[in-house]
Amino acid sequence: MGRTNLPGALLAEMGVKSVSAASYTFVADDNQTHISFTSASAVTATIPRDSSLLPTFQKGTVIQFEQAGAGAVTIAAGSGVTLNAASGTVATTGQYQVGTLVKTAANTWTLNFGGGSGGGATGPTGPTGPSGGPTGPTGAGGPTGTAGAGGSTGPTGPTGSGPTGPTGPTGQTGPPPVKLAETKLVLSKAVAGKSFTASAVVTITYSPISGLSICGFQPKALV
Repeated sequence: MGRTNLPGALLAEMGVKSVSAASYTFVADDNQTHISFTSASAVTATIPRDSSLLPTFQKGTVIQFEQAGAGAVTIAAGSGVTLNAASGTVATTGQYQVGTLVKTAANTWTLNFGGGSGGGATGPTGPTGPSGGPTGPTGAGGPTGTAGAGGSTGPTGPTGSGPTGPTGPTGQTGPPPVKLAETKLVLSKAVAGKSFTASAVVTITYSPISGLSICGFQPKALV
């Protein structure tokens, strides 16, 4: 553009230049120019050594640049060039950020982002966000395991001692005894020259309950 150098100050009016390439090398005509880098990918803009340019950059040269696209713009120092930047920051950090290059001596440049802070100091850490979302539903239950082995038989419990039950009903009376035989006995005895006689009736009976029995002995008085 052939603009006049004004050491240490910007001209009241700057030219505007658009660059779409991802690689660029500054030239002498970029003095007092605002260069918009529109590339969507990262851009590298290089400052060349004075001896490589005809005409060369004059002391006080000012070049303004902007990240106009999505690609960050990194300023690279060519061989033999010294680039001074606050905090060592030499690249833009977001779209539409503007930086300024000023030549302060032979092959020496200063890079300034918004007053020399390289994009500003890092802000304080924000508050912690809310805790995790709600607990998810419980998963389906697993299959029932196999039955364990049976335990050993326990000891015999104590013998019970319940109350005596009621007396049962009286059974039927058995059949009457059967008379098998009956006889009359006569006894006689002499005592002291006197004779005494006695008689008795003997009955023999049988019963299914008591078996064979002799009863009914009925003595008569001696006469």
